[in-house]
Amino acid sequence: MGAPRGYTWEWVIKEFGAAPVLRERTLTLTTAGDTILDNNTNRVQWAISNVDVNIFTAQWGRLNVGGAGIPINGNGGIIAQNVRDDFLWPTFAVFGFSTSGPTELYIVELIVEATPKVEV
Repeated sequence: MGAPRGYTWEWVIKEFGAAPVLRERTLTLTTAGDTILDNNTNRVQWAISNVDVNIFTAQWGRLNVGGAGIPINGNGGIIAQNVRDDFLWPTFAVFGFSTSGPTELYIVELIVEATPKVEV
């Protein structure tokens, strides 16, 4: 199924200089911690949903401290960032720790593959 073409699509292309690509995946997070999202300067939005029952914590620095960061509840807890509201934050790496055993996450990213135009 091709991407929709309409006002929103045209606005995104005008705003970012290229069409976005949707990437989705799952990740099983452990109490040892893991990288949820790598640094990506072309990412304009992401969302992480906790589809498990365990709580996990999201962090923007690799502190290796379980419990540090923002706690995201289980059973559909979500955290998200976008470039319009959060400026550069969506481009940074996100790390996480499960508070008690393996925790399944659902991750969605919007990536603009081309380098946007810079007006001076």
